[in-house]
Amino acid sequence: MNSFIELANYIQNGLNEVLSAALNGSDELQFRVWATAGERTPSVRDGNTVRYFIDGNLTSTSSSNEANILEMGFNGLSLSFGFPVREPKTEAGQTAAALAKIQNSQYPFVDFIVSVIDAYFKTAQTFTLTDGDTKYGVGFNAGRSTSGIVDIGPVLGNYVTVSVYIEAYYLEGGINSRDVVLTVDGVKMPFQNVTIGRSNRMTSDQYSGSEVVKNLSTATALSIDFAFPANADNTTKQAVLFLLEGKPNSAHFVGLQYGSGSEEMYFMTFDNMTTNAQGISFAGVSGSFIEVVENSEMLFFPEYFQIGRFSFSSSQGTALTFTLTETTGFIAGKAREMSGAQSITLSPEDYEYDEDTGMYYVYFITNGAATVTDASATFEVVQEATNG
Repeated sequence: MNSFIELANYIQNGLNEVLSAALNGSDELQFRVWATAGERTPSVRDGNTVRYFIDGNLTSTSSSNEANILEMGFNGLSLSFGFPVREPKTEAGQTAAALAKIQNSQYPFVDFIVSVIDAYFKTAQTFTLTDGDTKYGVGFNAGRSTSGIVDIGPVLGNYVTVSVYIEAYYLEGGINSRDVVLTVDGVKMPFQNVTIGRSNRMTSDQYSGSEVVKNLSTATALSIDFAFPANADNTTKQAVLFLLEGKPNSAHFVGLQYGSGSEEMYFMTFDNMTTNAQGISFAGVSGSFIEVVENSEMLFFPEYFQIGRFSFSSSQGTALTFTLTETTGFIAGKAREMSGAQSITLSPEDYEYDEDTGMYYVYFITNGAATVTDASATFEVVQEATNG
């Protein structure tokens, strides 16, 4: 991959977005990232306003290419900045007190620039770069910036250096792991690793005239294995509730998006749940999701789910129409994203009969409160959603 300049520009643009937000939209300070080698970018004056540039050099410290027919590999990068310890004067109205080099026994301008750099690099990132006619999937992550000593230079005066060390991976046409998105009840799971598998239930037989056993798949099963750090989000809460209380058939909406494809929605339950904790490191949660049976009366639902049902006098109806607010819902054997006018095709298997009332019901389960109107059948809520 030869798009080193594009990579430098990508990082430069990202740093400037964070810096502009920290300055409430001002562009009087900007980063300038040079690829391989660079020079001092002169300030630009516009009336009484000066645009000051903080220059950085992006260099390669290590590199390796994989033995694959696709271009793929790893680059170890170093991004180094040199900037004055005193905030540069960019506006006529800035006072000497505001521009003081030292405040509360610290260098405030140094702390500010370092905080911007760390804010940009605090999470791993994925993006696409183009080199000629070839597109590359790129992912990188970095550690916290490291500061050098304060020194005196011929151009910057009293200045300090700050460096960031970056690990960058690239693959020709690659789908990065960060482009695989897993959501649980509408919340993105911060997984460390995820394994998605589908297996066949096979019937093996020796057919007439053949001496070789052949196989026929009668069904398939989806499983999603995951591991993620225990945190304060709802996915951790639900995983721990299942782990400690052990309620079977705890149903959840699991969304899966693989690369640029559309999101698929499944109705699933936890399986093989474990948690681990050691020393002073963070606890971790690992387990699996597997699809659950379509009979809502056999399932357990979180308190923030709404359970509703449409009433019918028989199971002969083939269609159901209604309008609702945007939600994720499970009805007629399928989990789906829903909004506005709906037309649901029904089959006899979608109905559940209640001997006490003599009525047939089609259950509608949502991951939050949902308002159903203009329904072609009577609708009632049997479990109201709470804030959870």
